[in-house]
Amino acid sequence: MTTAIASPSRLTPGTISQSTPVRHTSGRWILHPVIDLTFCCGGLLFLLMAVHYLVAPGAFQSGPSIVEPFPLLGLLGTILLADTHNMATLVQLYWNRERRNRLWFVSYAGAACCIGLGISALLSPAVAAAAARLYLVFIVQHVIAQTYGLVLLYCEKRDYRFSSTEKSTLRLFMQSLTVYAILRQFADPVKFRASFFGNRLPTWGPIPPEVLQIAHAAFIVLLFAFAIVIAKKALREKSYLPLPACMLVAAVLLVAFLGGQASGVLSLYIPAFFHGSQYLVVCAAAHLRGHGICFPETANLVGLLANSALREYWMNLVILAIAIFALLPQCIALLGITFPVAFFAVFVTVNFHHFLADAFLWKLRDPAVRRLVLT
Repeated sequence: MTTAIASPSRLTPGTISQSTPVRHTSGRWILHPVIDLTFCCGGLLFLLMAVHYLVAPGAFQSGPSIVEPFPLLGLLGTILLADTHNMATLVQLYWNRERRNRLWFVSYAGAACCIGLGISALLSPAVAAAAARLYLVFIVQHVIAQTYGLVLLYCEKRDYRFSSTEKSTLRLFMQSLTVYAILRQFADPVKFRASFFGNRLPTWGPIPPEVLQIAHAAFIVLLFAFAIVIAKKALREKSYLPLPACMLVAAVLLVAFLGGQASGVLSLYIPAFFHGSQYLVVCAAAHLRGHGICFPETANLVGLLANSALREYWMNLVILAIAIFALLPQCIALLGITFPVAFFAVFVTVNFHHFLADAFLWKLRDPAVRRLVLT
C-alpha cells in the first residue's frame, strides 16, 4: 500500500528511507501517544476551546457567528490541517494504481460527478447555495462517522471487545447524534446560518419542533444506553473504555451539548484541529507503515517528527493544498470569475469527492487497511 508523493530518488514505493531504521510497534497507538492524544483524540480541540472561552466567553452564546480571538490560528489550521487532510485522500486514492482502479467508481466516475457539481456551482449561484447547505449537512455525518471508526480502532488496539449488541448500541448512539445535529440546523429560523463562503444559504425549514424533540429524545436514550454498556463492562468484566476512545466520545458530545449556542466556535476548531488533524495522523501512519517504517510508542517524539519520510509527506500535502485551494481558483478567476466564486467551486469539488472517497478507503474489514492501522 503506497501513499508517497516524495521524490522517487528519495523514497519510492516499497522502499524504506535510509535515514530511518525500521522498528516494531506495540500497536496501542496509531502514530505516537503524544501525537494521538493531541491531534487525533481531541486534546488540541479541548485546549483551544478552553483558551477561547477564557479570552472570549461570549462566543459560546453567539450561535453560528464566529468570534475569532486568534485570526492567524484559524488560517494556519485551515492550510496546515484542514486543506491538507483533503489532499491526503487524493494521495491515498490516486498514488496507488491498484487502489484507484479497484475503486474506479470513486476515482473516476465519482470524481467526474464532483467536478460537474463544482462547475455547476461556478456557473449558478443557486447551485452553489444548495451545495453549501448540503456541505453543512454532510460534514456533520462525516466528522461523527470518522470519530466512530476511530473509537472502534482504539478499542480493538487495546483488546476492548464489544459484543454485537454493544457495538450496535455504540453505532446507534453515534447515528442518533448525527441525526439530531443535522436536524437542529433546520429547527429554529432565528438561528439558521445565513451564509457560507459568501453563499446565501437556502433555509430548507423550519422542521416541526416535534421532530427535533423526538430526535433529541432518541439521542439521550441511546447515550444512556451506551453509558450503561460501558458501566456494565467496567463492573462485570473489569474492562474499561480506553482513554483515547473516551476523549473521542467526549469530543463529539460537544456537537450535541454546545452545537446550538456555540456552533460558531465548533465550526472554527473542529474541521482543522480535530477532524482534519486526526485524519492526517491516520494517513501519516499508513504512509510510514506502507514503507516499512514503524515507531514504538516509547519512540522519541522529536525524532519521529524529524523523520524525513514523514516531513516530506506532510510538506507535499501542504504544497498540493496550496496549489489546489489557492492557485487553481486564481487561474479560474482569470476567466473573469470572482475569486470567492472560483474558490468555492474548487472547495465543493474537493470536499464532496473527499466525502465519497473516505467512505471506501478506510474500512477496517479491508485486510490492507487493518494491516496498516492495527499493527
